[in-house]
Amino acid sequence: MDTSFPPEEVFAKALRKALSRGGDFADVYSETSANSRIVLSEGIVKDISSSSDRGTGIRVLFGDATGYSFAETFDEGAVLDAAGMAASLASEGGGGGRVEPPGPLREKPRPVIETPPSEVPLETKVALVRRMDEAARAASPAVRNVHVVFIESSQEWALANAEGVRARDGRRLVNIAVYATAVKDGVRRQGFKSFAGPLDFGEIEREGEALGREAAEMAVRMLSARPAPSGKMPVVLCNGIGGGGVLFHESCGHALESDVIVQGQSIFAGKLGRKIASPLVSLTDDGTLERLSGGFRFDDEGTPAQKTPLIVEGVLVGYMCDRKGAKTLGLNPTGSGRRQSFRYPPIPRMRCTYLSPGREKPEDLVKAVDRGVYIARIGGGAGEMSGAGFVFSAVESYLIENGKIGEPVTGVTISGRGVDLLEGVDGVADDFEFNRGGGMCGKQGQMAFVTEGQPSIRIRSLTVGGDRHEK
Repeated sequence: MDTSFPPEEVFAKALRKALSRGGDFADVYSETSANSRIVLSEGIVKDISSSSDRGTGIRVLFGDATGYSFAETFDEGAVLDAAGMAASLASEGGGGGRVEPPGPLREKPRPVIETPPSEVPLETKVALVRRMDEAARAASPAVRNVHVVFIESSQEWALANAEGVRARDGRRLVNIAVYATAVKDGVRRQGFKSFAGPLDFGEIEREGEALGREAAEMAVRMLSARPAPSGKMPVVLCNGIGGGGVLFHESCGHALESDVIVQGQSIFAGKLGRKIASPLVSLTDDGTLERLSGGFRFDDEGTPAQKTPLIVEGVLVGYMCDRKGAKTLGLNPTGSGRRQSFRYPPIPRMRCTYLSPGREKPEDLVKAVDRGVYIARIGGGAGEMSGAGFVFSAVESYLIENGKIGEPVTGVTISGRGVDLLEGVDGVADDFEFNRGGGMCGKQGQMAFVTEGQPSIRIRSLTVGGDRHEK
């Protein structure tokens, strides 16, 4: 991948052009990226493809207004034209803003990867994908289809802003997912496992076949599931291995991002320093965890990555702030300004969001429940940006009766308000794990790599949806 960027003088000219019609601030972001994928389904490699992209985005801030434009090139003329367009979108005329001399480059060494997947021959990767398929099929005769997706993405970017900040960073990620379908007596169930991050290929090879086998075993276990009960009841939620942390990400994480706070749309606006959750809840968003999909060294505004406490023992202590939101709220940026690519302006986003571990044992969370549901693998779902409500489905779940995990149940959904979850946590175990499956989060039309983590938790009462005839 070509990692060259426009010369420094092009950045300087673009900044001056961006502020030529007035403006409080401007930045220029140049990026180059490459992606490749291998897809196997029904025992056949159905797709091997790759793509690359490059371009430059220019942002101008003028009061509460934002002007943004981009050029799909590093060509000086096109970049300056985009800078002029951003200036016209943000301002109504006036004197030009000041551009400070460039300061020292913000750049940090990246984690060492002994065998980068990008340097491994394609045939070796295809062979691994086939072994993952074979491992899944060997798990049980009930496995009828396996779908494997192997994706590599790499990115490099360089930024300069009107305050003299210069920064450079990027990412190299791999995401592998296995979907296995099992069928028996007309019943069809799917299992799912994934693995993602800035991975060494040796690590991928060690995990690959296990991913296939575990996805198949999940599908087979769920073949005997009966319809889930419904109503309000206790829920014990798996730790990060089962993706449990995504529930906090969606139910309250977005409502703690500064743009939602500034707009007055969050149920947590104006509540810094107040108790909003059970004292067992301590929630953090951390951008410094470079070995995870959501970690980096600098955000897409050039701010150094930081660890940002959000809730400490039930008390709201912080928000996730990009530059613009931090200024409006009178806070400091938290290294949370992220963008999907040069085509988008940065907005405040989560990075690696996790619930701190407690002191209980996972089995003790279950023992205290007379009748409820244990979710071993969370599935798809969503939450309102305001934190007002959420709904999630479960891929793998079990009935809890008399303090014991019983038979598998299907059709489980959980729903409630963000405060129902935060205030309802009455048990937190010591089995903390991050979800190494990785994930993508969507917001305002932009996707971002994220990671979630948590220990097993018990929620006093959530609305569980299941078969309406089962009570």
